[in-house]
Amino acid sequence: RVWPSIPHYCCYWFRTGTMLAQRSPLSRQCSWGSLLWGSWMSAVEAATEAATEAATEAARGFEPVADPQEKLKVPEVPSDVSTSDGTNSAWSEEAVSDDAERLEDADEAELRTFWMSKVMHARWMGKDGCKEAVPQIVQDAPDFMRHDRDFVLTAVAQNGEAFRYVHHVLRADRKVLLSALATSGSALKYATDRFKAHQPTVVAAMKTLGFQLQGDEVLRDLVLLAVKKDGLLLDMVCEKLKAEHEVVLAAVGNNGAALELVNDNLKGYESIVSAAMRNLGFIPSPGESVKDMFMTAVQSDGLLLRLASNALRQDNEVVLA
Repeated sequence: RVWPSIPHYCCYWFRTGTMLAQRSPLSRQCSWGSLLWGSWMSAVEAATEAATEAATEAARGFEPVADPQEKLKVPEVPSDVSTSDGTNSAWSEEAVSDDAERLEDADEAELRTFWMSKVMHARWMGKDGCKEAVPQIVQDAPDFMRHDRDFVLTAVAQNGEAFRYVHHVLRADRKVLLSALATSGSALKYATDRFKAHQPTVVAAMKTLGFQLQGDEVLRDLVLLAVKKDGLLLDMVCEKLKAEHEVVLAAVGNNGAALELVNDNLKGYESIVSAAMRNLGFIPSPGESVKDMFMTAVQSDGLLLRLASNALRQDNEVVLA
């Protein structure tokens, strides 16, 4: 673009020099040679400056174009390329959908790497070296990660309490559960009833909790041993044994708050409620009804209403007390 413009500059300066020579008072003292020489020198300088500017723009990656609007033009959809159904193959929705799926797959892979790294590098250390941040990380993780078996196994191996936030499909996976029980025996309470009734699984949980077992105990004996030491472990008991009067009585006798975990139909037994109230510091009178025991309890601490049966929680007299 630069060199074809040199004659233009030359003609411009030649005409300018001629006009100045004709109009200037000093025209008689100037020679045509000096005017021509000055015109040519000016033209060369202008051409050199233009060439330098063009070279600088090219080096910066801004190649000059004849029409600046050409850069703003959007390519038109080819009209002569179409599929058998009349849709344009180059701009079809299927092609856009495929690109979106590939992008989504890439994003999911990146997210998986991120969450795996986050679990593996959790730093908050708690009791027995378990990483207390892990359950929160699993809870915050997207749903597809809680379906990911590798991610879940990595998490529960560091803190079994993360089992609580695992997808229900993986909570039915015994390998995942045993990995969780290796670091937190209380993770059994988040397992399905099938595992709570499985003796080897219960044994694994109790060993992690520090129970000294002989190895020949039946499931019922294991449960009684557990709730007598900590009544809140009733939450780890299968539904069948949780409905047994002796098991429940042992649990509430150790910790009255375990009454909240008892089946609703057993909360109407005076012996069970009386044992719980005694553990909580109340002294029920002989022959006192369950309602009267709760009336006395909630007058002292309204939060104890949560231990009552559904029927008593809907009784206006008990609620207002």
